[in-house]
Amino acid sequence: MNESGGGGADRPFLLQAGRGGAGPTYGLFPLRRVGGRWTWEGDGADLTCHDTLAQPFPHTEAFNPADGLPDQPDEDDYDSVEAFNEAEDGWWERHDNIVFDPAHSVGLLYLCHLGCALREALVVTGPARGTMWADDTAEGGGFRPLHDDGPPLGFARWYQSAETTGCRCHDRSEGGPAAGDPPITVALNT
Repeated sequence: MNESGGGGADRPFLLQAGRGGAGPTYGLFPLRRVGGRWTWEGDGADLTCHDTLAQPFPHTEAFNPADGLPDQPDEDDYDSVEAFNEAEDGWWERHDNIVFDPAHSVGLLYLCHLGCALREALVVTGPARGTMWADDTAEGGGFRPLHDDGPPLGFARWYQSAETTGCRCHDRSEGGPAAGDPPITVALNT
């Protein structure tokens, strides 16, 4: 896998990735070899696009792709339910095309989900490389760097936060690792 420029605290994770499961929130997405290629599995893991992972994530501050969209149609402004429904359908189509454009997540390696389509990702390329970001687009919140009481969280501090804030760890019946499962070694060409 040569998509990532991995370095710093995230490099050991990328080089010796576990089989998913335990970790912050609902646990890390499992890493699997499918069709001769390493890929992540799980609810939202497919948001990591191998073809754009090496492109730099350009942001260093929170942003919301929905900013600048016109207000949602108001039913009182329409003469019929059909006209309102047509306007609302058009608004949602435009919203989804803008907000969920994969261009917003280039350079992000999605690692886990928090439920309700909220996800967290590691920036692997670009000026914020090595920091963890929240993808809150499902709730209209956009993207934001993750912080505790200090600077943006890097991978190691983010992962370790599961020990202090608690985590919901998957058991074997939910597809998580069994005790003693060996790590998967991933060779990066960096």
